Amino acid sequence: MLRLLLGLIVGIVLSQHLALPIWIPIILLSVSAILAFGSWRTKPRLFTAALWLLLTSLGALVALRAQPCDPFPSATPRQLIVQLRHTPRRTPKCYKAQADILASRDSLGWHNCQGKILLYIQQDSLSATLRYGSRLWLQAQPRKPDTALNPYQFDYRRHLRRKGILYQCYTPTGCWHTLTAPPPRGLRYRAQQIQLALLARLRATTLTPQHQGLVAALALGWRDDLSPNTQLRFQQAGITHLLCVSGLHVGIVALLVGGLLSLFGCTPHGRRIKSLLQLLAVWSFTLISGLAPATLRAALMFTLLIVSRSLGRQYSTANTLCASALILLLVRPALVFDVGFQLSYAAMTGIILWHEPLQQLVPVYNKEGRTTLARLLLHKLWGWATLSLSAQLATLPFTLYYFHQFPAYFLIANLLIVPFMEIILGAAFLAILFGGGAATLLQTLLGAIDSLTAWVAARPHALIQDIYCDLPLAFIIFAGLIFLTLLIRRRQRWALPAALLCLLAATAYTVHIDALAGRQHSVILYNTGRHFAVECFDGRHSYLVCDDSVARRPDIIDYQRRGYLLHQRVNATTVLPIDTSFFDGRCAVKGHCILFDGRRLLVIDSANAGVFRSLRKGAACGDVVPGRHFDAVIVAPQIRLDPSLLGAGVECDTFLCRYACTAL
Repeated sequence: MLRLLLGLIVGIVLSQHLALPIWIPIILLSVSAILAFGSWRTKPRLFTAALWLLLTSLGALVALRAQPCDPFPSATPRQLIVQLRHTPRRTPKCYKAQADILASRDSLGWHNCQGKILLYIQQDSLSATLRYGSRLWLQAQPRKPDTALNPYQFDYRRHLRRKGILYQCYTPTGCWHTLTAPPPRGLRYRAQQIQLALLARLRATTLTPQHQGLVAALALGWRDDLSPNTQLRFQQAGITHLLCVSGLHVGIVALLVGGLLSLFGCTPHGRRIKSLLQLLAVWSFTLISGLAPATLRAALMFTLLIVSRSLGRQYSTANTLCASALILLLVRPALVFDVGFQLSYAAMTGIILWHEPLQQLVPVYNKEGRTTLARLLLHKLWGWATLSLSAQLATLPFTLYYFHQFPAYFLIANLLIVPFMEIILGAAFLAILFGGGAATLLQTLLGAIDSLTAWVAARPHALIQDIYCDLPLAFIIFAGLIFLTLLIRRRQRWALPAALLCLLAATAYTVHIDALAGRQHSVILYNTGRHFAVECFDGRHSYLVCDDSVARRPDIIDYQRRGYLLHQRVNATTVLPIDTSFFDGRCAVKGHCILFDGRRLLVIDSANAGVFRSLRKGAACGDVVPGRHFDAVIVAPQIRLDPSLLGAGVECDTFLCRYACTAL
């Protein structure tokens, strides 16, 4: 199953990066199917190659067929009719929801359309009543999401495209209204109705609003009511995975239901009833929690496990894991690029490979075959520790590459909280359904979780941030984990020096990157929308020359510059407004001019644009700017100025217009 899965993943990735026409994978699929059918008995090597080619071409085919088509190929519409795909999620300023486009209107009239759109609806009393399946008329112009406009910036357009969304639209109050439509049908609609009903019961309990938001995230996958303080504490403690309904939650639901129905397991007929009820509980919970990739993976795995046990068949965890990934990728091939999908399968792979061998290092029985209560407790505690350690190590390359951070005390937090998650989730469901004493018990448990997470998060360097990790370094770490697996699983002695060599290579690579960053002297103009920002890099120190609004709050452009700062290994920044006078021997700012590393830059903004508009060809401007020649003239985003209006008084090698992003 692993070979088949790898072939499918390779096909999906190649189709995304090579832009293949659809007829190529169709031909390859047909040829490989013929070769596999003709060689499956006589030529096993040819059969293996043909089967791998078959899965690769199948992956490319399903990925190409799943790519979204532009619903507005000819003209951007002014009016839309859409239907919400889920209940809108509240953000600080608006409600956010995905919707199916049903019709659009342009200058030629109404047209039927098919596609998805991301809606941002202004908060008011009417938008708060929107639910899954609501049909809306919108008077707004959809636009394509922003792409990555600066180096190492998150590409939001590509992220939404992989979800099948090509357009987004902001809808203010008064520019939309609901339409009468028949209520939607299907399991997803029923699941959302049940989720909202359970949320209403949860909000009617005696729990505090902060704890209600925590229970909604833990038990129902609803994170709108989760407070930022709670998210920060869980992140610093290294247990953010508990706030995302995942395989752990699905497994606890299956175990709870299995424990309650243990009496049915005495006979073959009773085992089938128990398995059927377990499957019903697992998939109901998966639907209610929003069908996240991690819950889908766990639901498929538990389905295969429960079915195999009820039929008396042998069960392979690794094969089942690969089979669940294969099924999910055939249905939704873009999931291979989903970070949650990658983290979920990486964590489960680490648990399968390392948990049992590491747990056996602390045996439950001594040499005489006896055990004690202390040995049992130690064995159980060591089992939880190795479970958390296996999952954290397996996801290490992904967390460092995507998030550039590492929770230093994750093991302590997981040992203190994860073993009690079964009790916490059980109490949460009882409190939602019945309230009363269960809500009081749950309040006590959540108070203990608050105290534990606050204590762990308050430890020094609880969350190590801004860790440098690019793709080569992530592959080096991944190779080291492979050698570690060979050492633990197969006792290969040569794997230990190989793993240590990978560790040495990762350290040497990081030192090399830091050395290069310490010698850098570069300048970049960011694309920050309506703001102006130029950053000059002198080693691992930078000078951010910007307008007054950014100088007062540099964090408003963190989204545009954070990735580039991490790549350049900057550890200190001096913020300088463009209208200031500054000189420290390395960088000088005066009269809207920047002098850095032998380069002279002139900035034109609202303070001096009028002077340059009044210049005529051949006029001198020595009284306006010091000197005549500049390496670049930069026009702030809010200024519209043609380069010909500068006149002969200013000479420049580069004229950077508004919204440019250029490395100088």
